[in-house]
Amino acid sequence: MILKYKVKYILIDLENEEEFSFCKKAYEENKAYRSKNTFDESRRIYCDFTSVYEKLPLNQKCAFHYMMSGKTQKEFLYDFGFNSKGTASTYWQNTLCKFNVDSVIKLRNKFR
Repeated sequence: MILKYKVKYILIDLENEEEFSFCKKAYEENKAYRSKNTFDESRRIYCDFTSVYEKLPLNQKCAFHYMMSGKTQKEFLYDFGFNSKGTASTYWQNTLCKFNVDSVIKLRNKFR
């Protein structure tokens, strides 16, 4: 049905009015918005056992999931609507540092 009617946007698990406002703003700016619940399922796949993950701020958790799912830093930048490449890069690099690795490949290997 989603494909038949060419649905572009789906709102799932927005927890409060603030999240809805962020989502609405992203829509108006023609950007994507992911609620924090978007990543709840994948959190179990990679990180139930690690205390490092639990201490990460939300944007670093999102960066982590992008890395683990094979997405690029550029996709992370656009999907989360950061104002600059530097902001996305900072979250990306800080996430790698928290796991004591210097590349996405090493991060993935750590969880194999």
